Amino acid sequence: MTGNYRLLMSRAGTALLLTLAFIFYSAAVCAETIYLAKGGARTIKMKDAIDTVFTTDPQTVDYNIISDREVVIYGVANGNGEVLIVQNDQTHSIKVVVDPLVGKLTQQIQDQFPGSRIDLKKVGEMYILSGSAADEESRDAIHQIVGDALGLKREVITTEITGDGNVKNNILKYMENVSFEKLQNRMTLPFANQVNVKLSIVEVNKSYTDSLGLEWGQNSGVGNFILSKLKFDAASLTTLIHGLQNESIARVLAEPNLSVLSGETADFLVGGEIPMVTSSINGVTVTYKEVGVRMLIAAKVENSSKIRLSLSQEVSNVDGQNLALNTSLPTLRSRKARTTIELADGESFVLGGLLSESDKESLQKIPFIGDIPILGALFRSTAANREKTELIMVATVNLVRPVSSAKIVYPSFQRSSLMQRFFNVDGIDNTQSGKEALLFLERGGFVY
Repeated sequence: MTGNYRLLMSRAGTALLLTLAFIFYSAAVCAETIYLAKGGARTIKMKDAIDTVFTTDPQTVDYNIISDREVVIYGVANGNGEVLIVQNDQTHSIKVVVDPLVGKLTQQIQDQFPGSRIDLKKVGEMYILSGSAADEESRDAIHQIVGDALGLKREVITTEITGDGNVKNNILKYMENVSFEKLQNRMTLPFANQVNVKLSIVEVNKSYTDSLGLEWGQNSGVGNFILSKLKFDAASLTTLIHGLQNESIARVLAEPNLSVLSGETADFLVGGEIPMVTSSINGVTVTYKEVGVRMLIAAKVENSSKIRLSLSQEVSNVDGQNLALNTSLPTLRSRKARTTIELADGESFVLGGLLSESDKESLQKIPFIGDIPILGALFRSTAANREKTELIMVATVNLVRPVSSAKIVYPSFQRSSLMQRFFNVDGIDNTQSGKEALLFLERGGFVY
């Protein structure tokens, strides 16, 4: 009987300890972090009566209960500790960092960036910066302030891009990151920033742009352009270009719609590759060169009103053939542009001025008679044509947010038979399809 009683009490004690442990850990949902200097103190006031108080490291952090709802926590030595205040069925966890520099620095940052919550700890020789920031600009600024205040060695990492989509040095700088020795930045953002860039790359007849008076360098502000004393935004200008395309005045080369995470790059190529033959003493080597329309974008979101965007574009095509070392090699004509700008969410910009000029001469004559000197001029005719084109790029930048898959609108397609197309009966509603496609592209984002 005694043995059974002891066994029962042992099981009951174990169950009680497990229950208390479960309640203890599950109830510790209220947590905060305070910073103290060595010998400093902080009074904590509770709404309800305090049942009991624990400290994880009395050599670093200690306490003194001064009333049934107040407790004083004070720092004994530099380090980290935790004080647990138990009230009824709830446990309050207070993490205490005893470091005069860390405490003062943390308070200053919280006053300067009220929308951010930071937690700075010192583990050995390392500092760990955690918490959350309102935006990337605040996160980067807090990181630099902490690193400089602690007197840590800094290193500036510059990311640069090329028109080939590779990351190299001394090409186009678009982002700088600062890192510090012995400081880890673990701050998070409310959500990942993603940028959607809508581009229209158009080749316009230069004589037409001259007649309309397109002055790309003299606009009335970001996102608005002057066209024969009429104001257009990016969407209106794109609509106008599509109208010009039908009159063979403009040619739309590409209209990509790219989305990229902040701090990352995205690129696309509309074209192909042509072989390039290189002869050497070791033999013949064949490499491939990309031709067509190539675009590389890199985005960095500071906040909703400040988006840094770097663009590198190239338009190339085969312009002829050259004979070298008994080998016919293609010649390429290319136009390139690289730029870095800052825009706000929803703003547009235009990049133009990439001119191309070509001269063509033709001769028509009657065989033999047209070759007779002086008299042959009556039987032949010559013509010269000079063509100028300008490459224009219109882009609109938007911050995108995740949307539900149920809200995604896809453009519809209505099939038609050969007879319907021949007699133009029950054709595809191009207007409606165009509106649906535009709505689909305007809702740039990612599905969750």
